[in-house]
Amino acid sequence: MPERAKLIEQLSIKCEVEFVDPASAACLWLADTECLESLIRESDDNKFAFLLRKLLDGTLGDSIAAVSLRAWAGRGRSAAAKKRKLDTGVKQAAYSETEDKHTRSLDAKSLCKERDNDMCLITRAGVPVEIAHIFPYSLAQPNSAETLKDVWDTARFFWSIEKVSKWEEAVSGPNGTECCSNLMALWSSVRGLWERACFALKPLDISDDREKLRVEFFWLSVPSAYLERVELRTPPSTFCLNDHGPHNTRLWNCETLAPIRSGDVLTFTTRDPDQLPLPSVDILWMQWTLTRALALSGAGEAREDFHSDDDDEGH
Repeated sequence: MPERAKLIEQLSIKCEVEFVDPASAACLWLADTECLESLIRESDDNKFAFLLRKLLDGTLGDSIAAVSLRAWAGRGRSAAAKKRKLDTGVKQAAYSETEDKHTRSLDAKSLCKERDNDMCLITRAGVPVEIAHIFPYSLAQPNSAETLKDVWDTARFFWSIEKVSKWEEAVSGPNGTECCSNLMALWSSVRGLWERACFALKPLDISDDREKLRVEFFWLSVPSAYLERVELRTPPSTFCLNDHGPHNTRLWNCETLAPIRSGDVLTFTTRDPDQLPLPSVDILWMQWTLTRALALSGAGEAREDFHSDDDDEGH
C-alpha cells in the first residue's frame, strides 16, 4: 500500500486532481502498479494530464470508471424486469430472434445445476437455489455492444493488457456468457448479496484434472453512505470485513454449521470437467477485481433500481 499511495500521490500532483468520483478512486487504488506508473509517465504531457483529469473527475460526464462499474453492477437488470417495462401489446414474435440464445441459456443453467448438485456453492444449502452469472448477462446483449467495448477499454486503463485479454477471451466463446463456466448455483439470499458486491471470491488454484477449484471467500466493506466525490490521495477504508457482511449480514455453512468468514477456502468440484466445467478462473479473477472496486465505490449499494440478472424464478 505505501508504494501505491506514493504513485497515486504523484498522479494526483501531475494531473492537478484532488477529488474524484468514488469509482475512479476505487479503480486507481486497485489498479496494477505498472498501469499507475504508465499514467504518471504519460502525464508529463500536459495535454494528456488535462484529459486524464477530466476523465477521472467526471467533468466530461460520468467518469470512465463509473460507467464501467455501473455496467458491471448491471449483473442486476433482469430480462423479466425489462419485459414488464415493455408495452403489454408486444407480440411474442418480437422475441423470435432470441429464441436460440434463450435455449442455450436454459441448457447452460441445467448443466450448472447438475454440476453443483442443485446446491449453493457458498453455503451448501438446497432450496431455493438459483443460477447466477459471474460475468454479467446484460453486458452480452446486442444492445450493450458499445457499453461492453467501454468496459474493456476502461479495464485496460487500470489493469494490464495481458490480464484483461484473458478476461475478454474467457467470455468470447460461441456461447458468450451462456456457458456452464460462467454460472454458479447460489442460494437466493446469497445471490442477492453477490449482486450487491457484499462479498467476492478470490480464485486460488484449479487441479490439473480440472475437477477441483479452490477459491477464497471475502466479505467486502461497503461505505455507509454514497459520496459523489472523495479525496484521491486518501486510501479507501478496509477492503474486507471478518465474519459478516454489510448491515450485519451473516452466512453459515449448512453442512458444518460453521459461520462463513473472510479467508475461508471453498472447494468447488465437478465430475466431468469437459461437459460440466467449473467456473472459469479468468472470469473469477475479473469478478474479484471489479466487484471489490464496485464495493469500494459504494455503487453496489447505491443502485435503487436493482434487479436480478436472471429471471424471477432463478432458472
